[in-house]
Amino acid sequence: VNTFSFLFLCRISNCSLCRISNCSLCRISNCSLCRISNCSLCRISNCSLCRISNCSLCRISNCSLCRISNCSLCRISNCSLCRISNCSLCRISNCSLCRISNCSLCRISNCSLCRISNCSLCRISNCSLCRISNCSLCRISNCSLCRISNCSLCRISNCSLCRISNCSLCRISNCSLCRISNCSLCRISNCSLCRISNCSLCRISNCSLCRISNCSLCRISNCSLCRISNCSLCRISNCSLCRISNCSLCRISNCSLCRISNCSLCRISNCSLCRISNCSLCRISNCSLCRISNCSLCRISNCSLCRISNCSLCRISNCSLCRISNCSLCRISNCSLCRISNCSLCRISNCSLCRISNCSLCRISNCSLCRISNCSLCRISNCSLCRISNCSLCRISNCSLCRISNCSLCRISNCSLCRISNCSLCACVVLVTVACVPVSY
Repeated sequence: VNTFSFLFLCRISNCSLCRISNCSLCRISNCSLCRISNCSLCRISNCSLCRISNCSLCRISNCSLCRISNCSLCRISNCSLCRISNCSLCRISNCSLCRISNCSLCRISNCSLCRISNCSLCRISNCSLCRISNCSLCRISNCSLCRISNCSLCRISNCSLCRISNCSLCRISNCSLCRISNCSLCRISNCSLCRISNCSLCRISNCSLCRISNCSLCRISNCSLCRISNCSLCRISNCSLCRISNCSLCRISNCSLCRISNCSLCRISNCSLCRISNCSLCRISNCSLCRISNCSLCRISNCSLCRISNCSLCRISNCSLCRISNCSLCRISNCSLCRISNCSLCRISNCSLCRISNCSLCRISNCSLCRISNCSLCRISNCSLCRISNCSLCRISNCSLCRISNCSLCRISNCSLCRISNCSLCACVVLVTVACVPVSY
């Protein structure tokens, strides 16, 4: 999901993620992810994600994500994610994110995201993410995440994301994401993330994210989220997320998130995440994530994501997510997600991952994920995720996710994701059926 967001923002030829000129997610023809001209997630015919003409995630019949007619993520019966009628994303009863029985992600009652026992994401035998057979995401044996043939996303051999036989998600050689044989997600030596043999996601010792044996994702002690020595992401004391040397993501001292040269994502000095020219995502100067000088991830004023000076990712007061000083990502009290002291990300009491009463995201009873009033992100009743007015991301009524005007992501009326003009994320004008035309700030 985040990958889509990144690509949406670059709109520059030669996308580093697709390594082919003109990325469709960049609103330019010929996307490597779809290998069909003119995909725009997907206001134009022939979407790689759906393999069927006319997808717009997917207000038109026949969605690839659900493989059932009429998906709109999905507002219509029969959800691809749960393969059971009435999807949580459909705003219909029994939502996995709703903490109601019958989790769409696990197809088993009581979802871990529901704070109830038996999690598809694992806590139960045979979880795809548990490194045991039978994928919880597809509920069918032989899951791509399980390292067996047949892609979980497309349920067909040969992944739709790459449109090439042997998908990186399919654990077969030649990863579409890394363009190098043997993908980390493929469970073969040479991890695309660390470019070193034995990936943690491969169920083999030596974590791809840290290159050292015993990955936190492997369910071994020392959690980075706990902010204890030995970061799960780097397996070395002093986590990069802790703003201390030795970054797991770049495998070099001086973390990219620390805004120092040598980015792990691009493996070239001066990373976009480093707040220096030459964006790792687009490999072109001026960060694609902000389309404006001074990237939000750069810790410089004027965050493109929040449109307000001092981004939460900047470790400066005024978090873009909570609009209140002291961001949770800053490791300071007052979580940006909950606006209350003791943030789960701050490793203080009441961890969001602890499943303690009162939603970690909102620290208030009645979580937005519960489909009950009071949105965790906006602290205002009626969350967009609850399918009620008032967007949790923009705190303005009528969320783009609700298919109503006023985009939650750009906080400007009429979002491109809503298929209406003026999207801050893509910095272009969008008409319902017309592709975006880049405009400069």
